[in-house]
Amino acid sequence: MSVTIENPGATAIRPFTIPKVPGAELQALRARIAPTRWPVPETVTDESQGVPLAMVQELAALLPGAGQGADQRVRWRDAPGPEA
Repeated sequence: MSVTIENPGATAIRPFTIPKVPGAELQALRARIAPTRWPVPETVTDESQGVPLAMVQELAALLPGAGQGADQRVRWRDAPGPEA
């Protein structure tokens, strides 16, 4: 027997806040990302091969360094979503 529960708001996009993250944790994350060996760029112009390399590299560049936490949260909050 299956049960269907109707919840019309389940697919609504809800706002969220980025919590304060200790600077030491952000520095550790930056240290792990810095030596990343990036793959070769995709060979197509669409997303059929996954998330475009340039998008991932841009995201990695947005990670805050020391002392940039609050400013970075504002930049992330104001960044356009995937449907933009």
